[in-house]
Amino acid sequence: DDDAHEGYFLRGIAKYNLDDLIGAEADFTIAIEKNPVFTTAFTYRAITRSRLGNYDDALKDFHEAIDLRPDLPGPYYSRGVTRLLNQQFEEAITDFDMFIRQEKKVADAYINRGVCYLHLKDTLKAYEDFNNAIRTNREDPDGYNRRGALLMEQRRYEDACMDFDRAVKCDSNYVPALFNRALVHD
Repeated sequence: DDDAHEGYFLRGIAKYNLDDLIGAEADFTIAIEKNPVFTTAFTYRAITRSRLGNYDDALKDFHEAIDLRPDLPGPYYSRGVTRLLNQQFEEAITDFDMFIRQEKKVADAYINRGVCYLHLKDTLKAYEDFNNAIRTNREDPDGYNRRGALLMEQRRYEDACMDFDRAVKCDSNYVPALFNRALVHD
């Protein structure tokens, strides 16, 4: 059925998962043309456009998705990531705040917001967010690694090394923590 927007959307998802981002974007666009209030298609097209480096159009799509369904947390998180990539740190923090209000148990939201705070030179809030990420998921090495990198910058090498060790304990193949631990011992 050529008018079935769901078919184009699902094919877009398949193409996205196969790393055919241009094909995915085209299918999400057709799905939106066939159903202009298809919030999920706007969100996925925005994510696809962000991965393609087309941040301006991605942000327009996120805006549309959020206007259609301001109650959904996912578009806020994804728009926050796009804004982080586009170095719009204050706006990204606002989006991560909106997401965290609804979804408090996603460690990556705290990590990404902490990274934004680091770019804005607010190490206290960054440290707090990395702590929140660790409390949210003690098995995720990224929170320990991010906090360890902040501690390393503050020349708190012993504490940093403990965090890198914890990250490696979570995942023995987690290269960023192995690299950072080597820097501490260098």
